Amino acid sequence: MRLNFDGANLTETPAIVFETPNLIELSVYNNKIKSIPERLFTQHPKLEVLNYAGNEIEEVPEGITNLQSIKMLDLRWNQDLKIGCWLDELEKKGWRD
Repeated sequence: MRLNFDGANLTETPAIVFETPNLIELSVYNNKIKSIPERLFTQHPKLEVLNYAGNEIEEVPEGITNLQSIKMLDLRWNQDLKIGCWLDELEKKGWRD
């Protein structure tokens, strides 16, 4: 399942994301979201595409390392984003930027 909420003027990840089974792609590009919920990664460990570019994200939860199949992660244009140790963990699993 793919969900796209690009440019929807959202301030948080929509609840339907957590009600959608077999989610493999989520795009919430160009909104006003300040955080990524930790449970996104535990509920959807098979996400392949995750796009939170153009939001107001400051930190990414360490739970992102639970993603088993991530192929594309876009966090560009989040001006205050701090990159944590999770990037090293994803690279160890074979993900590359």
